[in-house]
Amino acid sequence: MTTRLTTEHRRGPPRIALALAFALGCGGGAGVNERPAPPPPASAAESNIRAAVQAEPPLDPAPAPTLRLSTELAGGARLRMQNRGREPARLRTRALIERRGAEGWERISGSIALRVRCEDEPSECLTLAPGAELVVPLRSDDGTGECACAPCPELGPDEVRFVAESCAPPGHIPHRVTSPPLPAPRR
Repeated sequence: MTTRLTTEHRRGPPRIALALAFALGCGGGAGVNERPAPPPPASAAESNIRAAVQAEPPLDPAPAPTLRLSTELAGGARLRMQNRGREPARLRTRALIERRGAEGWERISGSIALRVRCEDEPSECLTLAPGAELVVPLRSDDGTGECACAPCPELGPDEVRFVAESCAPPGHIPHRVTSPPLPAPRR
């Protein structure tokens, strides 16, 4: 039996050797279909930087204001903001305007300055004491109001609402308080 193996071996290379040579010759060692090696693990600092870049900014650390926003259309148009909380409410001095669209509420360009008279130049933030109320005349029967100070945005025929935002520190998302929806005023 040993003689027979020797004789077969002499007739040609063994089948295992042929298979191995074929695999290595056709890219079996570093194959084309192999996945590249994973990148080396990132340092802790690099991981923190990537996470910070991909994460949303933090929410305003101040407590959310307890406001009541309402609008009045009789005798002109007014936006009322009342602080119903126990803490002062720090707010941005521009109220945003949103329109109800097919995908939900969407911001329209422009905003309303939260001031009582045109002469009052709004600062970046205002503070409403607990129980205090701010009434912003948007349009008055006598032609005055915020829309006489600066052109008010075109509201269109859709339902709209006003949005007050907290005066959040830079890099933070402000708290938002919205008024009940109202139809756009006729011009």
